[in-house]
Amino acid sequence: MMASSSSKKISVKCSDGMVLEVDETLVNASPTMKCLVEEKCGESNIVITLPNISSKILSKIIEFLKVDLESDATFNDVGVQSVDVDSKAPESLTSFNNLKLEFIKFDANTLLYLVTATHYLKIEKIYHLGCVEAVRRIRENAAK
Repeated sequence: MMASSSSKKISVKCSDGMVLEVDETLVNASPTMKCLVEEKCGESNIVITLPNISSKILSKIIEFLKVDLESDATFNDVGVQSVDVDSKAPESLTSFNNLKLEFIKFDANTLLYLVTATHYLKIEKIYHLGCVEAVRRIRENAAK
């Protein structure tokens, strides 16, 4: 499922007042945002408001969703590759895994905002990824 450049754009107003133009395909990846759009289906210029999510955090979520939707790799519910361990990973999977590693390299506050935002937006992959990273950091600090 690749987001096309000609897809409909949805305006998303963030808590910091910034308005981001987001492809409808990416908006539909979040059950929460999809519901907000459906509530305004009769309007010509749809603007949905996310009062608890900053543009910085939403931009990071959008970046992740773009790569996820464009990836040919298949993942199970916890984001683990569902192919043989011995098989060579496809390039799209390697790219996706590299993004996952980079995606979670945030300071603790940003990670907290990301986890909170993805929980609200019901984007399970990113939520799970953020929670796993938070647990990893807690264990790492406890071991010190």
